[in-house]
Amino acid sequence: MVLAEVASYAEARRWLRVLVLRLAGRPEAEEIRRDVNAALTALITDESLLQDLRDELVALTAEVNYLDGQVDAAVADLSRRLLVHVSGDRGSPTYLAVFPTAPSAAVKNVATDSQSEYVHAAIRAVSADPSLVSIDIGALTSAQAALEDGLARRATRRAELRVARAKRDATLSAAILCHNQAALRLQLLYPGEKALVKSFFYERPSRADQVEDGEL
Repeated sequence: MVLAEVASYAEARRWLRVLVLRLAGRPEAEEIRRDVNAALTALITDESLLQDLRDELVALTAEVNYLDGQVDAAVADLSRRLLVHVSGDRGSPTYLAVFPTAPSAAVKNVATDSQSEYVHAAIRAVSADPSLVSIDIGALTSAQAALEDGLARRATRRAELRVARAKRDATLSAAILCHNQAALRLQLLYPGEKALVKSFFYERPSRADQVEDGEL
């Protein structure tokens, strides 16, 4: 009848749900049922929010990966156009001012701080050189801005996820405590009726019942 303090969300949800169902129709235990149901509802709500945020983070990471690829492509395109400008000389001071290290090496990782610094430095270098006025950096500037926006939104969701996880964990602990206190309250409500009290609480179905219910 006692739910372990380290029980998972799935375990707690099942145990509390069974208890709520078994207490239905017993007016003398209605207060206990309401308390357990409130704990169950809060737990389901907080877990749902947590899972929603996890899904959003998966989607945002996919977006960030895509946007990072757009930046990589824009950097490569700028490199090609700049090489045309310097007649293919990668050792040219003009080229090295924009790309002091090879673009392929600088942007090989996904959305790092060093990559961001590299891209911004390249944009500044092109903007500062009057001889490069014909080289359009609009695509790279836009791609980098979009990537930074995606990263900012993901950082916000990650912070929200940490808060939501802590809240769900606290709600889970409270739900487990509510369940276990219900066991004591029911023993007081039904003194001498151990079998009845035990029947209110979750027990793993027998193998035969699992087969009958299609769980095996």
